[in-house]
Amino acid sequence: MSQDRVYITDPERYRVIVFSSSGAPLATFGQHEPEEDAFGLPIGIASYSNETVWIVDAGKNRLAKFDPWK
Repeated sequence: MSQDRVYITDPERYRVIVFSSSGAPLATFGQHEPEEDAFGLPIGIASYSNETVWIVDAGKNRLAKFDPWK
């Protein structure tokens, strides 16, 4: 990615954690709620050069798109 970020899912806390390429934590996003933008069980992730992040949410049976830096 253009910003050299590393994204990981944290299923036990229903969130995504963002790290710098050197391992410093930068941000987290996500929560466990019934709302559409919350996670049920985030277990997979992919990101693209345009900063879009796709999350596999097994708890809600969906593929969720996020633009966390906008």
